[in-house]
Amino acid sequence: MRPLRYFLISLFLYAFLLPGTVNGQTVVLIDKEEFQNDAVVAIDSLYNRNNEAALEILSPWIEAYPEHPIWKMWSAMDFWWNILEDLYDESNDDQLFEAMMEADFEAGRLLRNESDHPDGLIIRALANGYIARHHANRDRWITSVRTARTAYNAYNRLIEVRPDLPDNEFVEGMKKYYAAYLPEEYPVVRTVSWFLPDGDREGGIESIEYAVDNAIFSRAEASYFVGIIYLNYENDYNGAARHFEDLAHKYPNNSYFQRLYVRTLMQMRRSSLALEYSENLLQRWEEQNLPGDKQLKEEIYYLMGRAELQFGNNGRALEYFKNSMNAAESLGYKENRIYYSLSGFYAGREFERQNKRDEAIDHYRIAANQNVNSDLRQRARQRIRNL
Repeated sequence: MRPLRYFLISLFLYAFLLPGTVNGQTVVLIDKEEFQNDAVVAIDSLYNRNNEAALEILSPWIEAYPEHPIWKMWSAMDFWWNILEDLYDESNDDQLFEAMMEADFEAGRLLRNESDHPDGLIIRALANGYIARHHANRDRWITSVRTARTAYNAYNRLIEVRPDLPDNEFVEGMKKYYAAYLPEEYPVVRTVSWFLPDGDREGGIESIEYAVDNAIFSRAEASYFVGIIYLNYENDYNGAARHFEDLAHKYPNNSYFQRLYVRTLMQMRRSSLALEYSENLLQRWEEQNLPGDKQLKEEIYYLMGRAELQFGNNGRALEYFKNSMNAAESLGYKENRIYYSLSGFYAGREFERQNKRDEAIDHYRIAANQNVNSDLRQRARQRIRNL
């Protein structure tokens, strides 16, 4: 049900607004060029995993309007990037939910005084969109849908208040695409398809691509999500690579975007480029001590191992699989980590090829005992039986 997750999060991250107060009315500064410039640069810094720089850019606005709920939202987004970097780790979940709910509460206070205030609407849509997204990540679908409805209602009102905002095309595109995709791919959804808006896969992609080129605040999110659509649902690997390469270059310190780009290169069977890029990536992360190094190593070493197998370099591939497993073990939650499972399985195959039965069985058991990828578990158990 991963596609439903992306449908639920089509309700957030397309503008950041900052008010002041004049004669008792909250002022919206979204049209002020100075604020737009500062907000865009700050968002880029946040995406590049440098929240300190982002806060420094925004500090004049924070000092001028310290009580505004956007700062609660900003803090919660920093938690989100820590979680997204390693979704297997659930230790920060409560902190994220609490921060998002605080932002929603403060937005509610603003909306009680000014019911159509764009700031309150956008923060409510943002906060509840992130909460819905993460409940979906944890397979809590009923809670996710309930929360997404709150975000959806706030967004629908916001689009009436700010109909000309180019960032709206991002959310509208996501709605159109998934409203068409879900009933086509999931028969169970067809029974409630009347609940969905009119769908249009091609039109949805066009709207999101428009946001990539024209949105003020949500260009990175639009690029990410249309890349996901190309990669996972449209099998358009060139389109996915184009977007993920752009994100990887624009946000060089964001390990999540780097991993997506290498993953896409491997889907395209551009193994030589994937290996070269990965080697430079690992070296830069080591030299600069960038965040998310263990998560990066876990996936990148696995992908490098698969690339070396394609070239027949089995011994080198085995070393990469071992490196991936070591990184996963240092992170914990081994029973839920897909790359730990995959690396264990392929390491087992290499040991089996070398006629090292005990080592092969030990590594197959790693894959066989995981809580992810039931097909891989069955394959690992069959290999153990064969040995």
